[in-house]
Amino acid sequence: MMRLGTEAEAYMISDDADIANGRTIVWRKQKVMPSSMKLVEADLAPPNPGVPCGLVSISVQCEGGVADIVWTFRSEWGYPTYELQGSTSQEPITSHRKYQQLYEKYAVTERGGEPVWMEKDPDGTSGTTGLSKDGTVVTNISPLYGVRDYLAAAAVYRYTKYYQTRGDIPQDLVSKVGKIDTPLELQNPGPVGRWLRVGANIRQTGDAFQVTISWMASQSELKEGLWKSEIYG
Repeated sequence: MMRLGTEAEAYMISDDADIANGRTIVWRKQKVMPSSMKLVEADLAPPNPGVPCGLVSISVQCEGGVADIVWTFRSEWGYPTYELQGSTSQEPITSHRKYQQLYEKYAVTERGGEPVWMEKDPDGTSGTTGLSKDGTVVTNISPLYGVRDYLAAAAVYRYTKYYQTRGDIPQDLVSKVGKIDTPLELQNPGPVGRWLRVGANIRQTGDAFQVTISWMASQSELKEGLWKSEIYG
């Protein structure tokens, strides 16, 4: 962009607008450094960008006795955004919600807090062949034989929305953290107790407040796998 005005006058270098992401306006000023080599507060005072928006950053670079000052303004009108993130963690098999059923069907005994699984599938239908501890071939090995851990699935859903004034932000934003809650604008969230609100974050950006709320899913949609209302209600 061609520079307009004289040294010490600010000028706009970009104005980018997107219906989904809002508007970003950047202004710039180049000023010859005074003999003290220090800028005063007035030098950093932002220009009027000409539209309602908020100042998000000021950057200053000095080279060859000239200060290059850049102001970035933001006007937020972005649509709500949605993020679903899945993960797994390795957990001891004894913590599995079906451990008691698995133990009754496939274990011989328990030793030192760990199950001792039988080698053979009690149903005789696993179709798996392998070696036993003494090196002999075993057919129809138990599906639990040798298992000590399992992968527990987890999911976190995040909802982000922009609010133009502080008063528009939901009053229960923080008070619901740590409680069973239904995620905002999530299709088919499942039964009550499926999701727990685990976080809330507010960040002022430009002329708006960016609010992000997070929920964590229970490991199962079955009743015994839901967040317990006695604790998280």
